Amino acid sequence: MIRLFFCSLILVVLCGTTRAMSDTTVSEVIPDSAILKSWQLYEKTIYLGDDLFYLINGGAELYFEFGFEEVAALEYQKSGDTAIHVEIYLMQDPDAAFGIYSLFSNKFNMHADGSNRWIGEEYIFLRQGRYFVMIRKIKNANKNDMLWFAEILLQQIKAPSAISPWIREVILKQGKTHEEFYLIGGMIALHNHYYFGREDIFKIKQGIVFKNDHDILIKLKYPNQAIAKTMTGFIQNRMLEMQKFSLVKREGIELFLDNKNNLIRLENKNDFVNILIKQNK
Repeated sequence: MIRLFFCSLILVVLCGTTRAMSDTTVSEVIPDSAILKSWQLYEKTIYLGDDLFYLINGGAELYFEFGFEEVAALEYQKSGDTAIHVEIYLMQDPDAAFGIYSLFSNKFNMHADGSNRWIGEEYIFLRQGRYFVMIRKIKNANKNDMLWFAEILLQQIKAPSAISPWIREVILKQGKTHEEFYLIGGMIALHNHYYFGREDIFKIKQGIVFKNDHDILIKLKYPNQAIAKTMTGFIQNRMLEMQKFSLVKREGIELFLDNKNNLIRLENKNDFVNILIKQNK
């Protein structure tokens, strides 16, 4: 009974009120025909809310966890035999858009204007303001065609691009020792990297997962240090009650050992709960 009350109290503190959807729409940044020159808009579909499942067959839950609002799926053609596919996602804030960007590109790639860009041979991924954009060549298009669309769309999206300072600071610091990073917005994203169990023992809204060949570092962000410290104790107690984990001591430090012999260290530092998983390979 005490643990149930404590868990409910944490939910009230962390969740607060539900955020209302903004008046901004994705249609505002779709280029008009005057800008497109020789390209023509061949197909356009707007997906709102749960309609996202019609566009993404598997994985849509991640978008909702970050804060999905709507997406425009577009196909552009030129001369009838060249085509580009574009998806423009409007998320609830720049951090949410950056979270989706990190699913496709685990490199920071921050430009001077605050936007993020990943350029490949088949795809281009952009994050500017609350928008995440995917550009894909689908018929006779080339990389220059994708780059042209990328520049047009970046000009169309005039929203401020800044993500939360703590995200930038943590990524730049931790990126020196870990090759990959992924933003997480809840348990669905977290379980893509390490499965703790069905229960949400973290009550998280934001965090970052870092990876290298040897370990996984999970940094969970809480509103303040007091809540982070309380959550550290709560998480530790819940892990002690789970069959998957056992408590061990190594060099005088208390660690968890999971059922695959991975060592896990849990600690509170400032506003974060840090979970370091040393992988048994």
